[in-house]
Amino acid sequence: IREGYKVKQVMLLHVGVAANEDEIEKLKQLGMAFIAQEQLRREQASPQTSMFPPQSDEERLEALKKTICT
Repeated sequence: IREGYKVKQVMLLHVGVAANEDEIEKLKQLGMAFIAQEQLRREQASPQTSMFPPQSDEERLEALKKTICT
């Protein structure tokens, strides 16, 4: 968030703490699902229409995984 000339970070969601690799993977999945839902919410709230066809939540999550993993 920009306030004048200063930029501040805001925590939107704390998904948890992991103790092993399985828990880390679960938290990553939760985080990606949250990001996909937040992007969808922001797009729906925006007055600007998208030039791309709408995606289902599953398609959006798969596209997000490809973006993050590459």
